[in-house]
Parts: sequence; C-alpha cells; structure tokens
Amino acid sequence: MRQVTWLWALDTPTAHIAQQMRISPSTVRVHLYQARQRLAADPFLTQIAGPTES
Repeated sequence: MRQVTWLWALDTPTAHIAQQMRISPSTVRVHLYQARQRLAADPFLTQIAGPTES
C-alpha cells in the first residue's frame, strides 16, 4: 500500500501504477481507499488538515 500511495502522491496515474506494480487498477483504487481511511483516522493529521469528505 505504501508504494501505491507514494506513486499516487507523485501524481502517477492509477493505470500506470497498476502496470508498474503488475496489479489491476481496481486493486490500486482499493489500496488508495484504505490509505485515505487510515489517514482520516489519525487524530494528528485530522487536527492539521481538518475532517475529510465522506
């Protein structure tokens, strides 16, 4: 999940991330969803950035 998130943060398109990692684009989207959920649950980050949209 970290590599997917890192590549996404570098503005790499989902399809390209999937191709590089040899996984499906839907798996990339799942990893990004899970990363956003973890970040939203972090009290420190929520305090800095404010609540995220659901």
